[in-house]
Amino acid sequence: MAANRSEARSFLSIGTLAAYDAVGYALVPPILPALRERANASALAASLIFAAFSIGMFGGFLIAGLVIVRRGPREVAVGGALLHLAGDLLFIFGHSAGLYTVARIVQGLGSGLVWMAAVFAVLMLWPERPESRLARILTGFALGSVVGPLLAALGGPIRPFVADACLAAAGMTAAVRFPSGRTRSFGWHPGTLRNRLLGFALVVIMLVALVFSVLDGSYTLHFATRLSQTGLAVLFTAATLAYGLGAMLPGSRSLRARKVNAQLGLACSAVLLLGIASFDSVAWWFALSILLGAALGAAEASVLSIASSMAEGGLITAMVAYSQAFALGFVIGPPVATWLTTRFSLVVSAVAVGVVLVLGACSGLLVPIRQPGPPERSPEPS
Repeated sequence: MAANRSEARSFLSIGTLAAYDAVGYALVPPILPALRERANASALAASLIFAAFSIGMFGGFLIAGLVIVRRGPREVAVGGALLHLAGDLLFIFGHSAGLYTVARIVQGLGSGLVWMAAVFAVLMLWPERPESRLARILTGFALGSVVGPLLAALGGPIRPFVADACLAAAGMTAAVRFPSGRTRSFGWHPGTLRNRLLGFALVVIMLVALVFSVLDGSYTLHFATRLSQTGLAVLFTAATLAYGLGAMLPGSRSLRARKVNAQLGLACSAVLLLGIASFDSVAWWFALSILLGAALGAAEASVLSIASSMAEGGLITAMVAYSQAFALGFVIGPPVATWLTTRFSLVVSAVAVGVVLVLGACSGLLVPIRQPGPPERSPEPS
């Protein structure tokens, strides 16, 4: 019983920090039109401000991997919480597109640290069956992503970040309770990247991030033509709740089933994204965004489980590569989708993204599944 309470407290800290981190990210999409107006920026510049988050994530994932190998997740978690607060302060006192871009980079750096700290804290504390708790991490991020738009509903480009900065105490308290030290041999092993199933997981998570960033960092400018900042907050809250529920859907331990779930998630996302672009109706936007969130949550939970199943000797390599693939999709999506929308139309941009999603789903057909069996044991002497 005491062990169960200890595990619950440990996971509460991990989930709390994950949620706190997601609040800072999720604040920005509903506020992006207001930030654009305050900075007198173009639509493309606003999308680049949003996408700059990924530049920070690239560095955060790599730094986190190097520190976790030597010292464990706690120091990484604390650093991520401090950078989150620094990003808030830059948004509060900034007035230009350049400073907002720096703030997003700082946010992304902190988010990269928190993500890696959370994943490896779970792998340290629950090495035998981490899948369900990894899915719950995604739900923790989803809960924070619900709070973020709600804070954005406070209105304006400053008040929401002030409110978020007030949550820093909770984030720091959770971070200092992360496990420290090295209890498992998380190592770098570049040969892990030759695993074709891992390669498929990298493709899927890159495309999941692409869709997220297109919706949040590009299509939000279109949604703003019919929705107020509060309306945008409600829209993204609903989609994020659906994402959290999608990530919590019961999943099979079979690698084959996880791969199929990821393929279905991408294919459904392509159809739903096209529907969002085709209908000029707020009701349809809400309905399709909710379904899109659920599809993305299910797909990400499946491939996160695949990536975390790599051998321990190459687990750091696998998770850093996985995280960098997410950042790559995140940085590509908003500027490309906004350029296609302004140059052609919203439907054209949705078709282009949808084709890429379908191709990503089809790439899974090239990946053979070899479900690993239990390790062989030498016969005991009679």
